[in-house]
Amino acid sequence: MKRLVAPYLFQLCLIGLVTSCSHPQTKLQCPLPEGRNAGSTLGESPKQIAIAGERLGAGSENDISTAVATIKARHPKAATSEIVNYLITGFCPKIKTDRTLDETGKQDALKSFSTRVAKIAENYN
Repeated sequence: MKRLVAPYLFQLCLIGLVTSCSHPQTKLQCPLPEGRNAGSTLGESPKQIAIAGERLGAGSENDISTAVATIKARHPKAATSEIVNYLITGFCPKIKTDRTLDETGKQDALKSFSTRVAKIAENYN
């Protein structure tokens, strides 16, 4: 039972933080990547996380699926929640700097992205 709850813990916290913002001009806050020595679950460097974010392109389902497969190949025991956290950390800066979106649009884009990642990553378990 514990394993079923954990994959969505970060996603639920993120969605809660994003949706609890009552002021639409609240700037999107991206999670900071943990370094290898900071207890990061997957043990990858902030640079590797940033590279993964760049490789996600526009965050299409195909791009996400490729990223999840790559992570699973390197970390076969990675939980869905670890993959979601990793990809959100890598992709969030791209959303944050998207000048075509207002703050509400950025928050919506991040929620949508995290939901897609969770669904796709769950299929790899």
